[in-house]
Amino acid sequence: IASVSPQTVHIVSECVAHGDTQTTHNDKEYKVLHLMSQVKAISSHVQGSLAVNMQMRNEIHVMMMEHELPNFYITINPADMCNPIVKSLGGADIDVDNLLPDDVPEFMEQSILMVKNPIIAAKFFNLHMKAFIN
Repeated sequence: IASVSPQTVHIVSECVAHGDTQTTHNDKEYKVLHLMSQVKAISSHVQGSLAVNMQMRNEIHVMMMEHELPNFYITINPADMCNPIVKSLGGADIDVDNLLPDDVPEFMEQSILMVKNPIIAAKFFNLHMKAFIN
């Protein structure tokens, strides 16, 4: 890395930006391209990195080419901050079948409960997803 000048990196990045990822004019430019491929290879194993996101996007494109575009999209939003089931999972004695307005948890109270015990949020999410799938 130390043997590569910022000017060379800039020249190579300009070429890559224009779509040329192969041509090198000297040994320094080759080193920059080689370094860029190594960084991409390493970051492809780091969750949340640009390389992983690009890999997942490519997998989605391949699936769409093989199986066509999906005809139906769905977004699931398990709103746990106002759901009395979360309070029940936290140990509160709530009759979900005969729910009164006072039993619906306050946002701040529910937030504190979930911060103190994040397992409750995970259990609620699991319960919600299983109910949706079944």
